[in-house]
Amino acid sequence: YDNLSTISKEHSSNEDIDEIEDKIPEIVEKKVCGNWSIQQVILLKFRKYLHFLQILTAIFGSFAHGGNDVRYVLSSCSENYLLRFAYYFSSNAIGPLIGLWLLYVDGVVVGKTATPLWVLFFGGIGISVGLWVWGRRVIRTIGEDLTKITPSSGFVIEISTAFTVSTTHCKVGSVVAIGRVRSKQSVDWSLFRNIIVAWIVTVPVTGGIAAGIMALLKLIVL
Repeated sequence: YDNLSTISKEHSSNEDIDEIEDKIPEIVEKKVCGNWSIQQVILLKFRKYLHFLQILTAIFGSFAHGGNDVRYVLSSCSENYLLRFAYYFSSNAIGPLIGLWLLYVDGVVVGKTATPLWVLFFGGIGISVGLWVWGRRVIRTIGEDLTKITPSSGFVIEISTAFTVSTTHCKVGSVVAIGRVRSKQSVDWSLFRNIIVAWIVTVPVTGGIAAGIMALLKLIVL
């Protein structure tokens, strides 16, 4: 393990990190008769299984993320007003569209009717198109430009998204933290600064755009 740490320090650049991890089984086989303990050998051999585990966590994370962005609105009312209950689940991506639909159908933003399937379909298509257009660029920015992601670090990043915080903040924060633990030079701090600025600017800009569109509709239509 100490030998591997020395090798990692000698190859601390982002380009060599994945190569080092891919060579771990070979390194273990060569050093198994050396001064490494059994626990250290087992730990290093276990890392090769993280390739498969990262695929699983990525699948589950994508499913959970999609379920969070396109969610079903369920309502149920009992004849007994004491037992009456209603569940209204909005979502990040199509929540505003669901609100507009409820205003159009019921006149109020209360989940009295179920969300039509076409609304869910519309949200799914929108997410798919966005992933197709911008997904590759976002993946490259977070997974390569910000810092290099390996199967072991990717597994940890996917697991960290279970925290009850924004998925974007969880993943970007995890990527930066893992890169910083590896070495200070392995993180593109200027890119991280630009990401934080984009987070801050997004709220007032989108709010201003929404207010402008609403004012225009009120002037022309309403």
